[in-house]
Amino acid sequence: MNLGDTSKIMLDGQLVYLIDPSLNESVISDKEINGIKVYSVDLVRDMMIFIKENPGFSLICYLIGQQRRWMFCIVYRLENTWRRVQIENLVCNKCGWKGISANPAIPELYFGVPNEWDALKKSSAAQSCPQCAEKLPRDSLWTKTI
Repeated sequence: MNLGDTSKIMLDGQLVYLIDPSLNESVISDKEINGIKVYSVDLVRDMMIFIKENPGFSLICYLIGQQRRWMFCIVYRLENTWRRVQIENLVCNKCGWKGISANPAIPELYFGVPNEWDALKKSSAAQSCPQCAEKLPRDSLWTKTI
C-alpha cells in the first residue's frame, strides 16, 4: 500500500500519515506501507476495529528509529485537533464505574516527536467520571462505559 502526500499531517511537530479508514484493510492485507514492512499486524487490526466502532477516532502511522519501522497510534479529534491517545480500561476510585478511556498522557505515544516531553505536558487532560463526576484516576479525553 502506498500513502500519498495528501495523508500527511503535522502532529506535535512530527510529520505523520493519517490513514483514511477506507485503506485500513489494505494495511492488513498488504502488510507494508510505502514498501516498508508493517510489524504487529494483529495489534494494528485491533486498533482498526476500535476506530470503526467509536466515532471521532482515527489511526496515524509514522517511521521511527534507524531501522525505519512503522509506529501506529490511535488519535482522537478534539476541538478540531487530533490528539494521540492510548485506549485503557479504567475504574473510578470513588463509585467503581468501569469503562474505557482515551489517555493522551502516555510517554510512548510521543516517541520521535521533537520536544517529546513538552508535547506530553501539553497533552494533559482531566475528564470526570461519567457516573459520579469525580476526577478519574488517569488522564482521559474520552470515556465509554463497558
